[in-house]
Amino acid sequence: MVLAATSPGHLMVPAHLGIFFAHIESPALLSARQRRDKFLAENPPISRREVCSIIGSDNTSGIAGVYRYAKSYTLKNGKLKKSWYWEATWPVGNSRQDHNAFVVNEYGEPKARDLAISARSRALEEIRGVYWASARGLA
Repeated sequence: MVLAATSPGHLMVPAHLGIFFAHIESPALLSARQRRDKFLAENPPISRREVCSIIGSDNTSGIAGVYRYAKSYTLKNGKLKKSWYWEATWPVGNSRQDHNAFVVNEYGEPKARDLAISARSRALEEIRGVYWASARGLA
């Protein structure tokens, strides 16, 4: 006997009877959907913008997604030189990040930091939707 699912989540029925049972869902599936809906009503998902605002334990700037770093390079005379930057990062889509860096030597320390914070704030305004760990393969 050949069994066929009339559609995902539906009962497996003999293939020749599938058309007659297409509207019937299993009690287990209905129960699972009710439990899921109740759980989501009591625990709404966190927005992507909220996730992006969580300050990590290793954050030293006080602003999520904004940090200071140095790039080192060697001059022709052999001396090591560092350029300092303030950089803002933010998510783009489900798998990419974008960033904007501001050179401390060009803008000065406070202005470079402020520009990075502003860039991050503008980028976060564009972020929409809710955070689902499963969308990134984490759950």
